[in-house]
Amino acid sequence: MDLANLDHLAVNNKAPFCLSSTIVKALFVTITVILLIATKSTIYPLMIFCMLIATMMANKVPLLKVLPLLFYPFFFTGLFTLISGLPLNQSLWLISKSCAIALSLIFFITTTPLYNLFAIMQKILPTLFVDGLFFTYRSFFIFHNLFSNLFTVLKLKGGFNRKRMIPNMKNMGALVAITFIKALDSAHNMADAMRVRGYSCGTLKETESFKVSVWDSYPIGLTIIFILSYLWV
Repeated sequence: MDLANLDHLAVNNKAPFCLSSTIVKALFVTITVILLIATKSTIYPLMIFCMLIATMMANKVPLLKVLPLLFYPFFFTGLFTLISGLPLNQSLWLISKSCAIALSLIFFITTTPLYNLFAIMQKILPTLFVDGLFFTYRSFFIFHNLFSNLFTVLKLKGGFNRKRMIPNMKNMGALVAITFIKALDSAHNMADAMRVRGYSCGTLKETESFKVSVWDSYPIGLTIIFILSYLWV
């Protein structure tokens, strides 16, 4: 599941958690990550993981599309525990913590439009830095679409064959170079279009207000439950 699908899901999902404000959701995720890092309990990460799964199901997040993203923290944490020679109980504890932290961040991304996140970051971080992140985010889609289209053309013309490694490397090098040039040109065109429409450094605006709404009770209630669970175990 790529970044475009994640952002599309966050924008179009109208579940209660998605309708809550970005700041409240960011505080919820921050507190959850801190609790997971600080805990020494072997049960707490599993409890948080199960509660997050249930919450995602209740908020119509497609688990079959999202859960494969947990392969990366699972694999690399498991590899680390094998190299370190940790006991089985400690290995399972670390894997459960990393997967729970990753799931909380995935939940946040799939329920929060990245545009709102950039607008909030602008109030904390330097404006030029946030604008750079925003243009990088926009340019990712340009680069992805161009590369996919050019790679399809390359395969249709017989320029990619799994049995010919050296010609493949030569053709892929040319493909990457062409994609980079076209993506750079498209990024300049995008910047010119935004400038014509009135964009200037520091004009990113969030698409939601900072007023507390009834939907904010959802992440606030989950935060209280997670804190009480941390104190209980």
